[in-house]
Amino acid sequence: MNVPELVDRAAREWPATDALVWPDERLTFAEFAAHTRACARALHAEGVQPGDRVGVLMPNRPGMLVVIYGAMRLGAIPVPINSRYKEREIAYVVEHAGMKLVVREELSADGDDVYEPRDPAMIMYTSGTTSHPKGCLISHESLVRTGRIFGEQRFPMRHGDRMWDPLPIFHLSSILPFNGCLTVGGTYVGLEHFEAGAALRMLEHCTVAFAAFDLIWAAVLDHPDFANSDLSALRLVNVNGVPERLRLFAERTPWLTLISPYGGTEGGGVLALSHLDDPLEYRAGSAGRPFAGMEVRIVDPETGAELPAGQRGEITYRGPALFDGYYKDPEQTAAVIDADGFFHTGDQGVVDADGRLSFIGRLKDMLKVGGENVAAAEIEGFLAEHPAIAEVQVVAAPDERYQEVACAYVMLRPGTALTLEEVIEHCRGKIASYKIPRYLRIVEEWPMSGTKIQKFKLREQIAAELATAGLRSAPKLTR
Repeated sequence: MNVPELVDRAAREWPATDALVWPDERLTFAEFAAHTRACARALHAEGVQPGDRVGVLMPNRPGMLVVIYGAMRLGAIPVPINSRYKEREIAYVVEHAGMKLVVREELSADGDDVYEPRDPAMIMYTSGTTSHPKGCLISHESLVRTGRIFGEQRFPMRHGDRMWDPLPIFHLSSILPFNGCLTVGGTYVGLEHFEAGAALRMLEHCTVAFAAFDLIWAAVLDHPDFANSDLSALRLVNVNGVPERLRLFAERTPWLTLISPYGGTEGGGVLALSHLDDPLEYRAGSAGRPFAGMEVRIVDPETGAELPAGQRGEITYRGPALFDGYYKDPEQTAAVIDADGFFHTGDQGVVDADGRLSFIGRLKDMLKVGGENVAAAEIEGFLAEHPAIAEVQVVAAPDERYQEVACAYVMLRPGTALTLEEVIEHCRGKIASYKIPRYLRIVEEWPMSGTKIQKFKLREQIAAELATAGLRSAPKLTR
């Protein structure tokens, strides 16, 4: 089954059921299918042919999904564009993808000339770090198969469920859950811009939530209206984060089953999800077992040799959800997919004896403090337990004495304050002294690319700040 066939099946099975609900707009499954047909005809009238790339740069509303799925119905390849991109970044993506046109508003037309789609289904550009974003070729098989496993088995929904998802449509964290809804007849509930108060009002009418990122779920739980909101209909939430933070979330929502994912654009969005019947210890501490058909190996990042269960290494995976390579970049594709077909993620992780996968952090997200290797995620997990900290990101700050030391960028909970001295006292005697942050910066927003925090910008920021101030070494801990 390809993606348009998935849309048409949902329209036949549940024609009058809401497929998409926004605060001021809704479409039934039958209406959504009809809109995608009209969009396909309009694109064809504009000269778009099967295989052409169609950029989609639109507000985060149902119309954006209509254009994406309408382009696939025509056999064109939609390229969702990150709405946070600036002119230079947009120009790069438009040129690199070789787009026939860029759609900025929903299209409609009369006529019957609709074409069937061909592989690949979509090009999804991943957020860049220090280089240009890379275009991932995503197949129909990946989109449909992963959506069905997600919706039917691993994030189990049923007809009549209402799934809240506040994430951007240019990301697979919206496309995948919507395909899950198409599979089971669930309603996808979204919004144009995330705001925690509006989210709470929507969540009162939802049964499952795909929050995905701890930043989002923390904002919902910390909102002043949370205590008076009726979220009793919610039974399941998917949210990612360090285990310490997820356990705190679970304590605040004891009627909910919290599960955590592991995934990436190259793997179809999500390729492992903790199991509903696992105890919280496993649901907060691991992403569970891989989806059916996906094979995960932990390998030595230097030699590529497979490591035994329980030993940390690089996460690699292969299977039918794997992307088909980076568009127009065979060298980069060959660099990340080995001879056995495994994609090398650059993530550090471990698989236990029962096959559960745990993400530890980025392999390069390490600090070198006086010769000691320190995982940023380890410090972040400890600091997340502090009552004033809503979210924390730890990066390396250059240091003449130790080579690098930890700098903690922190977003505070409402009504709280925090000093570096208080952070140090929170850590002293509980973690090794070389892991204790020597700098603290309070932030109100994060530098983002898509749905990812750009840590490299935080590293650049603290390095530039210290250079300007002429600080070459952090103050020593007084005791």
